[in-house]
Formats: sequence, C-alpha cells, structure tokens
Amino acid sequence: MAENEVQVKEVDAIRVYNQKFGNFHESFSEHLQQLRQALLAKLDELSQIKREIKKERERIDEEIHYAQQRYDNSYNYGSYKTYYRPDGSSYTKFIPDYNYISQCRDRLDHLKGPIYHNAQNCEELAHNRLMQATQMVNIIEQKTDSINSSFQNYVKRGQQYLEKVILYIDQYKDNDLKK
Repeated sequence: MAENEVQVKEVDAIRVYNQKFGNFHESFSEHLQQLRQALLAKLDELSQIKREIKKERERIDEEIHYAQQRYDNSYNYGSYKTYYRPDGSSYTKFIPDYNYISQCRDRLDHLKGPIYHNAQNCEELAHNRLMQATQMVNIIEQKTDSINSSFQNYVKRGQQYLEKVILYIDQYKDNDLKK
C-alpha cells in the first residue's frame, strides 16, 4: 500500500508541476509585454526629443530671419553730419554706423554658419537615431512575438503531455492496482 501512496504523491507532483509550467509561461509572457511597453516608451521619448530638436531648429530659422532683417535695416542706422563750405553754405550727409552694421553682419554670419549647421546636424541625427530605434523595436517585437508563440506552443505541448501522463497513471492506478 505504501507503494500506491508514493505513486499518488508523484502524480500530485506532476499536477503541481504542470500548473507551475503554465504559470511560468504566463509570467514569461507578461515580462515580454513589459519589455514591449518599455521599448515603446523609449521610442516615444526619442520622438519627443526629435520634436524638441525640430522646434529649436525652427526657432533658429526664425532668429536667422530676424537677424537678416536687422542686417538689411542696419544701413539705415547712423547719424547725419553737417558739412560747411568755405562760402558759408552747408550740406548734410548721412553717415552709416559701420560698427552697428558690422555687429549685425557678424551675428547673421554666426547664426547662418555654425549655429544653423549644428542645429541641422542635430535634427538629422535625431531623425536617423529615431529611424534606427524604430527599426530595432520592430525587429525586437517580431522576435518576441515569435519567441512567445514558440514558447506558448512548447508549454501547450508540454502540458498536454503531462496531462496524458497523469491520465495514464490514474488509469493504471484504477485498473491495475485494484486487481
């Protein structure tokens, strides 16, 4: 009779193992879903960074536009100087503020040069990194879907096998041990 108790306990252990096997698959699937959510959150974060970089580049474009207007208008800044001729007559001449013109030109050159090119490079880099990240996330999603599907099939077949083992043991106990 002690032998029968051991067999019953072993069948119970198989049942518990079968249940834990299913629980493990659920846990595994949840972890894959958490991974997917984390990846999508990072992708959203990268998209937001790209949008912020684009806004900054657009702000620089606007600043360049205003700097161009200031430079174009800078020739209108200056002072009038009155000159007197020996005959007592005078004339007034506009003298541009060349220092202000130079400052406006330097500011425009600076914005159109390194500032604009750096902003443009950052925007292109952000776009490229976002595209790479999107591609990687898509690959990871495909692979996790494939892994999850394979693992689900593996667990399903394993549970079916263990259920058959339990069934066979139970049938054996019912039929052969009663004799």
